[in-house]
Amino acid sequence: MAANTAPQRCRPCVHRRWIASPEDTIIAKLEWAVASGADRQLNDVTAMLDIGGHSLDLAYIDRWVAGLGLQAAWSRSQALRSAD
Repeated sequence: MAANTAPQRCRPCVHRRWIASPEDTIIAKLEWAVASGADRQLNDVTAMLDIGGHSLDLAYIDRWVAGLGLQAAWSRSQALRSAD
């Protein structure tokens, strides 16, 4: 920055942004795990459960898991968690 140039303030963002909740991210990762057949996403779910387990809305996750047929992936992520 040149010596005679004052820093400029950033304008606040005027666009709405949607940020996924941890619960929705977990559900998406379960979907990706089923689609890919890889454990990478399940390991991420396990880490998210370890970090935020007490603050997560598990009933919400359970409803979506049941509705989307993700029970096997959800059970696998639980098994990975208890294996640690």
